[in-house]
Amino acid sequence: MDINTTSTTNPNPHFMTKPQPFYYGEQMKKWANTPMSYAMDIAIENHFAKTLEFPLDRIIYASNEYCFRERTRTNGGELNLPFLNYYRIGFDDADRPWKNDYSNRFGLIDRENNFTSKLGGRMRIYPITISYEGTAFFAQNKDCEYAMNKLLFDRSNETIVKPQVETNDGDIITNAGLMDFDIEYNPTYQESDWLEQNRIWTIGIDFTITTYMIGNFDTNPDNLHVAKSVLLEFFTAKKLNYENYKDSEQMEMVLSEYFNRTN
Repeated sequence: MDINTTSTTNPNPHFMTKPQPFYYGEQMKKWANTPMSYAMDIAIENHFAKTLEFPLDRIIYASNEYCFRERTRTNGGELNLPFLNYYRIGFDDADRPWKNDYSNRFGLIDRENNFTSKLGGRMRIYPITISYEGTAFFAQNKDCEYAMNKLLFDRSNETIVKPQVETNDGDIITNAGLMDFDIEYNPTYQESDWLEQNRIWTIGIDFTITTYMIGNFDTNPDNLHVAKSVLLEFFTAKKLNYENYKDSEQMEMVLSEYFNRTN
């Protein structure tokens, strides 16, 4: 018997898929990789802002398919070029030989106790490669050429981003991620004719980040958050409303709403 398990819709009008809550909702509240992922995405935005000389409000977290919708939604109905979108699309084993069996099975080797005492336990880590898609859009060809050369120069060096998380005691823990780019000038999209008619030039920016994630703690402290100073700078640059959460542990709720839209 053939069972179609890939379709998300069903021609039977009596069959409906109802919205479901997160199955791992409670676990994710204490999952260390949630703040680490947020911190990584903020570090990515800061890096592209510096490279392309964009303010952060010209960078949006949205897929290539829905980036125009998200840009106009957050920008008064206007595209207001230039802007950059990016979106996480997958995970895989690390391309680099970073795996360490001891750190994976027993915990990070921390001879100088730089992390263990701050985190309240030994953390077991594993290397991972995270894939993203993205596009930069420009109203002028010369602007697009300038940005393309900035990105090519960035790619010619080993690009390192350094996301920061913070413990409940205020200790800063810095992770690291190595970026690898696949850049294409004016790539072909389904909307290529529309882009040409509207004189919009593009750069396709698909990239990966190789970094470490936390597999587990020997104890499980609810002890990691995106660094507060990083959050405040990010919220201010993005013009996100965080005043109601400024002195609250719920500050990351604003971040969750920003990164967890359906795009």
